[in-house]
Amino acid sequence: MKYTLPIGAKLHSPKRTYTIEKVLGQGGFGITYKVSANLKVDNVTIRTHFAIKEFFMSEACERDEHNSICYSSPVKDKVEESRKDFLAEAQRLNKISLEHPNIIHVNEVFEANNTVYYVMEYLDSGSLRDYVHKHGALPEQEALDIMVPIMQAVGYLHQHRMTHLDIKPDNVMLKINPDTGDIVPVLIDFGLSKHYDKNGKPTSTVRVSGFSDGYAPVEQYTGIYTFTPQADVYALAATLYYALVGKDPIIASELTRNTILRNLPNVISESVKNAISAGMRMRKEERLQNVGELLKCIDDHPKEKRQDSNSDTARMSHKTQTIRKTRQKTYLRYIWIGAVLIGLIPVIGILISVFINISVFTNDKTSNIIIPVKGGVSIEMVKVEAGSFDMGATPEMKNPDSDEKPVHRVKLTNGYYIGKYEVTQALWKAVMGSNPSMFKGDSLPVENVSWKDCQNFVSKLNSMTRRKFRLPTEAEWEYAARGGNMSRGYKYSGSNTLGEVAWCYDSKSGYKTHTVGTKQPNELGIYDMSGNVWEWCQDWYDQYSESSQNNPTGAASGAERVCRGGAWGSLAVSCRSSERDRCTPTYSCDNLGLRLILSE
Repeated sequence: MKYTLPIGAKLHSPKRTYTIEKVLGQGGFGITYKVSANLKVDNVTIRTHFAIKEFFMSEACERDEHNSICYSSPVKDKVEESRKDFLAEAQRLNKISLEHPNIIHVNEVFEANNTVYYVMEYLDSGSLRDYVHKHGALPEQEALDIMVPIMQAVGYLHQHRMTHLDIKPDNVMLKINPDTGDIVPVLIDFGLSKHYDKNGKPTSTVRVSGFSDGYAPVEQYTGIYTFTPQADVYALAATLYYALVGKDPIIASELTRNTILRNLPNVISESVKNAISAGMRMRKEERLQNVGELLKCIDDHPKEKRQDSNSDTARMSHKTQTIRKTRQKTYLRYIWIGAVLIGLIPVIGILISVFINISVFTNDKTSNIIIPVKGGVSIEMVKVEAGSFDMGATPEMKNPDSDEKPVHRVKLTNGYYIGKYEVTQALWKAVMGSNPSMFKGDSLPVENVSWKDCQNFVSKLNSMTRRKFRLPTEAEWEYAARGGNMSRGYKYSGSNTLGEVAWCYDSKSGYKTHTVGTKQPNELGIYDMSGNVWEWCQDWYDQYSESSQNNPTGAASGAERVCRGGAWGSLAVSCRSSERDRCTPTYSCDNLGLRLILSE
């Protein structure tokens, strides 16, 4: 491999000298080696193998003749900041791993060769993927014997505000205890892991830049900016699915509940089926929220009702038996962790039942609210604080149309809630009982709806929820699209790079709508305000005035209503936050949808 340490090279740490024997893998930020070193045990020196991960940014670093890392001045700040973050993550893992037998142990962290290394135990006993490849799909109990300790280990990580973000069968090793012969599942490869603060914000600057198809949730493909347990919950459920089915799940954006349930063997208990299905929901807000909920879901069904084997999959090999022994031991070790994680569920349940009675759930990590509608369908709204902004073609909006001028000052004196996502087909069907859309899919935005259709929808929704939803005014829409009082002055809603935030012609949308929330959100955490579908506004269309305004609502009358944001077939210019379009109130097409407002 390019730029790796040569075989036979020596690494000197404060504890010992390591000899490079083999390159195990290489990613964007690091290289992993198999090494050997002398280890003294009971006054006897033995040659022992370890795994060592080296910080090495493949796109920015090189290696000199002395094996030291070097890089050019233009990338110096970036490399050194990333190295600092790598060191901090390694030190955290060093502390956490020593406290849990189902997490790969980090023995030491040291600096050498102008870079950072951390030393781990070397496991050569094979992964869960190797085991399933050899034996086929596992009986339920055997799969749980492996996965429950891994789930508890991940829950332990989350207690320390760390997400793994690359859980998959390849990263679950089946370690053999040399004293007992038992098999202990161990979680490895923390190359994508992130530590975060109490608000879910990362404590390092290095972005998560990788994922594994089938095991990564939808949000990981476009970049995670607020870290919560749900990404790891998805991967845990997907890994359990693999153990039971013997095949990788399909990519998250294509996965449906029916696909999951159809592929699971009939002998699998309903509790485990439900746990996998609920853990692999596309939208993270609809997914099981933490590992405790996942474990609780699994344990909802009496253990004796689970099918441990059948004529096709029955096997009681030595490995199977020892894995079951290990599970019993692991349960004893971690009953306190389970108590912490699972013990919260009744409290959460009580709180949820209270909030259901008033038809609103509040997210304590954000200023979002979730309003149930019908049949498990809900609306997530994002709080937009009151504020002022320059409306129209501000300098970053190049080559503006005449109706984007003049730029004028607008003050919104009241805060409001706006839909985190465009109204989906699932929500439209829950309210209207039908789906007018051209491109079918519950998680796709509803389209082919006129302004008058939207008014009818809003009226019925308000009757069902006893709320006062409406379409946004044009000013409310643009203020939210620009990021409200958190705006960074982007051209598009959330970025100056179109492809990060918008499904449109210029970002290769494939001439169709896409699942809401699969691109990067804007500064307020709102998705798809650039691209996917045009969004109706409440206002009659008219030319702007240059005078400052408070809470403008558009013209008093007119022939056309405003629509904003661009769509799947739009050019980049139509996806700018200041771009305006208009249609007659009775017009509908397959690129025209809506987003909701809820006033405080």
